[in-house]
Amino acid sequence: MLGKTDKIPEVFRAHRLSTVHTLAPGKPMIEMIENQVGLAQGDYARVVGRSERLLAVCEGMHYALVALHIRIQTAAAYEMLGKHAEAQAQLDRALTDAEQDGFVIPFAENYRYLKPLLAERLQTGTVAQIIELGEAAERRKAGFDRPEALSALTEREYEIVRLMAQRLNNREIAEKLYLSEGSIRQYVNQIYTKLQIAGEPRAKRKLLLDLLADKN
Repeated sequence: MLGKTDKIPEVFRAHRLSTVHTLAPGKPMIEMIENQVGLAQGDYARVVGRSERLLAVCEGMHYALVALHIRIQTAAAYEMLGKHAEAQAQLDRALTDAEQDGFVIPFAENYRYLKPLLAERLQTGTVAQIIELGEAAERRKAGFDRPEALSALTEREYEIVRLMAQRLNNREIAEKLYLSEGSIRQYVNQIYTKLQIAGEPRAKRKLLLDLLADKN
């Protein structure tokens, strides 16, 4: 949820759950964690592809809270894939299920993905609570995790910087984010312009990653 993919346990990071024996009652919750890992890694299509099966399992086992998390994750994945209508449909169902019990934390935990969807709704009741918590979490996360020098970047631009730090090239970043390689080049150029970084490509990349590493 913090986006620190290098801190994810290897069995989840490498998607090796099939090698682990899990008792049936606990499997939906473990699979829910796997979905959250998929979001953190930018593997949005995989999250969507798994969700229908997981929701069917949850319904059969009456795991309403796990199903709520999975619907939220699915809405987030659809939104990141640019499928806005599908994302809104999943969010509608999740909000309907959550409102009667006042559940807001599962939404706030995924606020970075849901923010454009929530912005289109009336800012009252449960939605208002989610936005308040989500914004507070974003401010806290930015203060602790994002260097001050990178504060001018948008969430998407910062996501690209973090992928660059993993030594991914433009093509690999494009595949991760389901964007064209040309779009990634445009984003990278915007990032350098915003941060006033100039020079030859290798030197610019080094300066950018030095800024990312500077937590002061």
